[in-house]
Formats: sequence, C-alpha cells, structure tokens
Amino acid sequence: MNEMSRIESILLSILMAMFLFINVGYASGTEKTLILEEDWHLSSSLDINAGEDNTIIIDGQGKYKIYEMSTSAKLINSTGTVRLENVEVINAGTNPTVGSLAELSKTASSIKSVTAPERGATTLKMPTVSGFTVSIKSSSNEAVIATDGTITTPTEQKIVKLVFTVSGTAGKADTNSISVTVLPKDKIKSLSANYKSLAIKPGDDVQVTLTAVNSDNTTTDVTALAVWSSEDTSIATVDAGLITSLAAGKTKITAQYDNKKVSISFNSLPSSISASVSTISYKPGEGHQVYLYAIYPDKSQVDVTGLATWTSSNEDIATVGGGIVYAVSNGKASITAAYGGKKIKISFDNSIKSLRASVSKISYKPGEGHQVYLYAIYPDNSQVDVTELATWTSSNTDIVTIGGGIVYAVSNGKASITAVYGGKKVKISFDSSISSLSANASTINIKPGEDYQVHLYANYADDSQVEVTEDAQWVSKKTDIATVNRGVVTAVANGKTTITATYAKKKVNIAFDSSFKSLVSDTNSSISISQGENRQLRAFIKYPDDSEVEVTNLAVWTSSKSTAATVVNGLVTAVKAGKAVISIKYGGKTIKINVTVM
Repeated sequence: MNEMSRIESILLSILMAMFLFINVGYASGTEKTLILEEDWHLSSSLDINAGEDNTIIIDGQGKYKIYEMSTSAKLINSTGTVRLENVEVINAGTNPTVGSLAELSKTASSIKSVTAPERGATTLKMPTVSGFTVSIKSSSNEAVIATDGTITTPTEQKIVKLVFTVSGTAGKADTNSISVTVLPKDKIKSLSANYKSLAIKPGDDVQVTLTAVNSDNTTTDVTALAVWSSEDTSIATVDAGLITSLAAGKTKITAQYDNKKVSISFNSLPSSISASVSTISYKPGEGHQVYLYAIYPDKSQVDVTGLATWTSSNEDIATVGGGIVYAVSNGKASITAAYGGKKIKISFDNSIKSLRASVSKISYKPGEGHQVYLYAIYPDNSQVDVTELATWTSSNTDIVTIGGGIVYAVSNGKASITAVYGGKKVKISFDSSISSLSANASTINIKPGEDYQVHLYANYADDSQVEVTEDAQWVSKKTDIATVNRGVVTAVANGKTTITATYAKKKVNIAFDSSFKSLVSDTNSSISISQGENRQLRAFIKYPDDSEVEVTNLAVWTSSKSTAATVVNGLVTAVKAGKAVISIKYGGKTIKINVTVM
C-alpha cells in the first residue's frame, strides 16, 4: 500500500471513530483505494461522501470487516460510488436496511457458486439477485470464460476462477473467488486411475495418475485437470493426484473429469500396536517416556507415540501426554494408548505404606513461618520426600496457613495441619495463643491536628511479647473527635473519646482527651471605637497546659446590633453611634465583648 493510501486510511479510521461526515474531496473522476488494517466498529452512521463521478474502494484484504454496531449505525454513501473489495459489512440487526451497503455486502457474500455451464454452452448463466445487477469482474482464464460471460469451449476440461461484482443503489461489492468447471466439446469414453486402492503409512505420499479415453480412442493424462477430493481430509489429502497420508484411518479419494468419476479406497490403519513397556512403577515426581509402535501387515513398524491418544484412568495418581508418564501421587492406575482403532493398556502401581512428618506439634508466634517436611514410607522402608507433592490443609486459615509444607502463623489461636498423600493422612497440632494485650499509653492528650503513635503488644504465657500494632483492628468511638489508623491517633477536634485496639479476640481501651479549658480574646471585655473605624479582634482557646491556639477564623462572631457595629471573622466595623455586644462562640463556649461606637 502506498504512503498516501495508508495516510488516507488512517485519517478515515480516525474520522470514523469520531462519527463524522466524511467528504473525501477528490477531483471529479477519481478512483481511490482505502486499505483496512483493522476492523471498523461503527457506533454511529458514517457517510463516505466520494463526490460526484468518484469511486472509493474499501479493501478489507480478506481479513478485516466493518461492523455496524447498532441498527442506527450505518455505513452510507451520499454521492459518488463506494466499492467493497475483500470486505464484509455486518449489520447488528437481523436484516440490514434495504438499499444499504450492509445489504449489498450480504448479497455479495451470499453468492458462493454459479450454475456449471453445460457442455458446449456459449454463455455463462449469471447469478441473479432481485434489485441488483451482477457482472464478472475478473476471470482466471479469459480465453475460456470472458468477463462478458462468453464461453469458448476448451479441448480439455478447465477450471476457471471468477470474481463477480454486485451493483446496487448503495454501491458495488465483490464476491469471493468462485470456481467454475468448463467441460470439453466431446465427452470422454472412460476414466481410470493407476490405483484402485491404497494402503500407506501416515507421513507417506503416493502420486496417482488419471487417464481419460477420448471419443476417438486416444488417451490423455488428465491428472492435473481433474477435480480431486478426499472424504476425510484429517486422514488423507489429495492435490493434483498426490495423495498424502496424515493419520490412521479409512477414507475415499475421488477424481472427477468431464462426465466421469473414479474412486480409490484408502487405508492407513495398522494391524496391531505395541508399547515399549507393559507395567510402570515410578515414585511421585518421576516421569519417563513410553513408546508406542504401529505394526503394519508387512510386519514393518512405525513409531506413533506422538500420534496416539494417551489417557490415564486416574490423573490424581498418574498423568500421560505424548507417551510421557508422570507419577503424581501414590496409588494404582492404568495408562491407555489408542491409535488406528487399536488400544493397549499399561498398568501403573506405586502405592505407599505410611506417611511421616518432621514434627508432630508446632507453636509459632504470628508472623513466623517454618518448613515442615513430609515423607512417604514404602513397603521396603525406604522413604521419599513428598512435601511438595502432598495436599496440605489448615483447620482454620485465620489462625494458620499452609502451602508446600510451609506453616505460617497468621494470628493467635489453636488449629491443626493435615497432610494427605497417596491415600494416607498425618495431622500436626498448632497453638499460638496469647495471654493479653498491652499498649504503650493508657491515656492520650493532644491538640487537634496533632498525631500520637500508639504501640500495641501481644503478651504470651512465657512473658515474651510481640508488637502487633500493624495487625490489630483500631477503632475510635467518636471519629469527629479523633481518628486512628494502625495505631496513629490523630486529633480532629476538641473533645473526649475512647480508642480501642483488638487483636486475637483481646481488647485494650485508651482514653483520649483533646478538650480546651477556656475561650479568650486578645482585648478587654469592653471597647470603644469611633464611627467608621475598624478594629480587629482575635480569639484563642487555652489548653490545660496554658498553651493557646488562635481560632479567630474558626469561631462564630455575631453582633447584637448590626446597625451600630458589625463583625466578620473578628473584624469589628463601627457603623454609627450606639452600643452593641459582640459574641464569640467556639467549641461550646461563648465570650462577649461590649462595643461602644462614638
């Protein structure tokens, strides 16, 4: 595809995705090809405005489609001609709209064959579709079938590939290539192959020769001119008389030339099969290759290991693929190989006597993990490490987890670990209980906006302790006063609440207090200001330690008489002579300042 066509295709794709009206804008009489490099999915109508006397060819390369995602999303053409080549327009509705490009595309796609011309016919019978005209776009052999439909009778049978163009009000669309067989002028007397039956091994091939006896008793090799077919192409294929055996089985090969047919029976089945072993006994984790051979009537044998179907009667014990038998666990099973209608069974047995774990009791603190090993004891008292092969379970995964023999203490409590392998079980007891919880603080006194880190400890019976701050559940009784996250307590506002930490069904309560003792101002209880004057007042809260925090912009300021004096965020404005009382409210406390305007 040239660079301009690529750019135009990309631009068209972008505009299509934006659901815009596309005016191509070429000079009159122009033909341009847009090659699709991906599927188009229309969610709104797209108008390909080719322009008067212009043609836009949309080529899907035989692999990309245009999807109209809803019945209202259509590919349309307001002026000029749109031609669809190697592309299908698929409408979301059951039936595309009459006169649409989708209907045109569906019509072209529906033409898959044409009526084979009779011997001596001079004109091809064209496909007919109501509301559309059909013409020949291209012919692989115009000397036999011309694009105007004229047939010139060949001296020997010919297969011509035709592409038709379907034209309608919406535009034009091409069909897929359709093969048409054109018969010679004279019928042949007979048709024969140099084989009536064939028996060859998979992977081998044989060239068959097809001979026609003409009306004048001369003979012609028509191997390459005949139409060849196989009833089962999974067993054997045929191309111009070359028969290739693919798999074991039976089928029929047919050659057709002119008015005659010849059939050849095909057989690639073995007389028997054999395996390299009859019994298998591997320890779990081991795997070995078993080979399968097909024995043919001539006593020759072929390795069909990779072609056979292999199955295990119990894949929990042994699996098989491509002849590789893998011991999964201990027990008995049978391996079956099937090929060419034949079957053979191989016995598998690797039973164990008992299991033994490296420990019988476990006591870890939460967060600790250790490896436990499991051994399979065989009748000869040998043992094999089957830790990775066993199935491990915990009676309570909230307390302890287990995987591949690694025991991990999640939280405090009691549970049991079970290992299962080869039909045997072993149990291991687990205990990680704690006696109590303790924190590094029983009370917290901080100001709003400040943080305090609390550390929480799990105390064990042996007087050891483990910090569980990150693992505990933390709750504040009043989150509008204080919040807590992983032990970090943040004072939100003034007040009192309780912080609770919970771990392993134990609790610790911590008292929290961020109250202030009083609300004060930076001025006296009475002030005098002149009319038109402003005075900035400030408000503070005082804590038990006598520290102060300004709350001027947080407090609620009101004036008892706004005609005399107003107040906003502590800024008092004298309006006219008179008296007013300024009230300051914050955190449930109120103070008042008398204002005299002179």
